[in-house]
Amino acid sequence: MDILINALSGAPHYIIATLVLLTIVVFFHELGHFWVARRCGVHVDVFSVGFGKELLGFTDRKGTRWKISAIPLGGYVKMKGQSDTEGLEAQDPTTLTPEERAGSFLYKPLWQKAAIVFAGPAANYVLAVIVFAILFATLGRLYTPPVVGLVEPGSAAEAAGIRTGDRVMSVSGYEINDYNRILYALQLDLSDTVPVVVKRGDQTITLQIKPRTVSTSDEPESGDNIRYLGFAPYLQPIIGEVTGDGAAAAAGLQSGDRIVSVGGHPIEDFGQVPDIVTKSEGKPLEIVVDRAGQRITVTATPTLEDAGNEKRYMLGIAYRDNREPVRLAPLTAAWVATEDTVRATGLILTTVGQMIVGQRSSKELGGVLRIGKIAGDTAQASLPEFLTLVALISINLGLVNLFPIPLLDGGHLAFYGIEAIRGRPLSPRVQDIALRVGLAAVASLMLFAVWNDLKYLQVIAFLKNLVS
Repeated sequence: MDILINALSGAPHYIIATLVLLTIVVFFHELGHFWVARRCGVHVDVFSVGFGKELLGFTDRKGTRWKISAIPLGGYVKMKGQSDTEGLEAQDPTTLTPEERAGSFLYKPLWQKAAIVFAGPAANYVLAVIVFAILFATLGRLYTPPVVGLVEPGSAAEAAGIRTGDRVMSVSGYEINDYNRILYALQLDLSDTVPVVVKRGDQTITLQIKPRTVSTSDEPESGDNIRYLGFAPYLQPIIGEVTGDGAAAAAGLQSGDRIVSVGGHPIEDFGQVPDIVTKSEGKPLEIVVDRAGQRITVTATPTLEDAGNEKRYMLGIAYRDNREPVRLAPLTAAWVATEDTVRATGLILTTVGQMIVGQRSSKELGGVLRIGKIAGDTAQASLPEFLTLVALISINLGLVNLFPIPLLDGGHLAFYGIEAIRGRPLSPRVQDIALRVGLAAVASLMLFAVWNDLKYLQVIAFLKNLVS
């Protein structure tokens, strides 16, 4: 129940983080509709962040009411002459003045109506590119070298012959220049066996590996699964941080020390250390480190500490982050940001397709509760991580709204496409039926996502325990 307990204990923080995230992505979505509508001469009656009763607002000089409403889960732009079903609520054009007709969405050319509708999702993509580009140009883009570190005993990687020090060049034909792209490639290719090309010294070797699916959550029903080869990225055996009251600090270890051996075991990768310390069961360990070219030997006694859901023997040290932050020039940052946005879109589409055909569990589908949990976690971690989440959620919102489901922007675009082909819109009755079907589909999807979220947050398990 740790996920549920943590979420409840920090509820205000999670709520605020979620509202900030949703307000940003929804505001930009509606701003896209608003901006293009103004360019096309359509009068915008209302720009609202949230639904329901108005809390505060103002009316600009062009007559648009800008407001913040009581229910902060979404927002909308209301344009003159706009209705969900084209023509159903159309006024008799003879009763309109030329100015009213000119400012009405309903009487605009088809291409302008399509541009206004498309602008919302497009604005979400623009937001994602801007956020990524700013992060890459200021803080830099973090690259984790795709070098193999600790290979897990009995793993698929060990069975295929992967070794510590191998540099991964490609997975399933996807070029790998960053360790995280390995995970990306495995999400796209769900084949039982995938080709992995590695460079080992002067040799280039192609290995066939059978990935395994592992859960990233303590809750089996969460659906948080990834395909995994069984190795971690290489971590230099250099101490990055020493806990003030830990065994390592008491023994005199310092940040920057390169670990040579622990308990007589030579250390090539920092990932070896936790396993050796755990197996020591609290017995003193002789640790040899290299400090500025000088070999130093100390003895440290691991202490039993809390580590998530269990207790483990620890020394109180952390590895030095060997990710490589590369600050990009503005134009390069914009280009790389666009590439990452396109790549994220491809991954979402592939994942959805795999769910539809049954290759991937639908338990991975999450809703606003899971977004809230992740938003709270990333907001606590760092601002860059939270902004990265803003960009990813913005991509999701933009893409989902382009799906050709009546009620969503993509549904309206589909109607316009049919109208362009037929030369006239579908009848109001047909559009009304389609909108009802779309509403039922969206509502069902939202309910299913909420159900998954309740399982993910272990609310269902909590309720079962109460009644059992």
